[in-house]
Amino acid sequence: LAVGDIHGHFGRLVRCLQAVGFNPAVDRLFSVGDLVDRGPLSHAALAWLDLPWFHAVQGNHEALAVSYLRGGRFDLEMYYAAGGGWFLELPKA
Repeated sequence: LAVGDIHGHFGRLVRCLQAVGFNPAVDRLFSVGDLVDRGPLSHAALAWLDLPWFHAVQGNHEALAVSYLRGGRFDLEMYYAAGGGWFLELPKA
């Protein structure tokens, strides 16, 4: 199966997978980007990335986070507006 624009709504994703009878023993889920920002469970993306049946490509929201971490050209106000506040406000490691 393929999904896109989850935007932190992993609860909705779980319900959709249940509705279609997704079986992680035989099925695979491909995300075409935008796992995070805007939704309430953006932090859950890290756990999903560890699942052997889940495969993701980087979307523009992930690219914003990477750019921020690497110190690239970055519009902080725009990232907050795009829902990245949860990421920007994480404690520094």
